[in-house]
Amino acid sequence: MEYLPPDHVFPIADGLTLTYGSEELQVIYPGPSQAPDKVVVYFPERKLLFGSCMIVGMDQLGNTADADMKNWPTLSGFCNNIPWM
Repeated sequence: MEYLPPDHVFPIADGLTLTYGSEELQVIYPGPSQAPDKVVVYFPERKLLFGSCMIVGMDQLGNTADADMKNWPTLSGFCNNIPWM
């Protein structure tokens, strides 16, 4: 299998909105957390947030080698700014 580098990149702080058919998804950078460049994906119509390793139970953090341990806990406020309901 041949590796192909991405042919489209975006400024991480600006985020990205993608549309597949009638489904929209938003790629959001909430700030450094489990990794300095970790993003989340939000599906507004479904009110679904995929946070990957950024959203974990604090007693089971997993690999924190690249984590921003000062900023990561403050990102819980990020979820308050998403229109869940």
